[in-house]
Amino acid sequence: MWILVGHKWKNITISDNLIYTISVQIIILEVVLLLDNSKFVVLNKSHSLVLRIYKMTMNFPKAETFGLTSQIRRSAISIPSNIVEGKARGSDKEYIRFLYIARGSLEEVKYQILLAKDLNYISTEDHKEIESLIHTIGRLINGLVNKLSTK
Repeated sequence: MWILVGHKWKNITISDNLIYTISVQIIILEVVLLLDNSKFVVLNKSHSLVLRIYKMTMNFPKAETFGLTSQIRRSAISIPSNIVEGKARGSDKEYIRFLYIARGSLEEVKYQILLAKDLNYISTEDHKEIESLIHTIGRLINGLVNKLSTK
């Protein structure tokens, strides 16, 4: 199956671990034309975070399949999903509400990667990289909220 990763198409083998990622990719492709530049950046960055989380959690212990692995993936997926859903609602007020929900999910992921690091499931370097991406996404969400609030 071919999927869009960043700005490149890649051929992948489908596994159970990629079903959610593919679903999010389809949603993003359906709405990307509706979004202006700043909104696309936050959506693209949050999608990159989801892909990074999926790749990272593939190495988590089997015992975490229904624990931290599932929770961190759901939290990560919630970020771009809420951005997309908020935009689809049609009003700035609703969009802002969903951006706040996305920001809450982002904070969940921030804690969950700290926990993963402390449990030695990820390296300190991986933790720093993901935390940096989380910080960038948080700033983008805050900027978008401010932009929509001042209309």
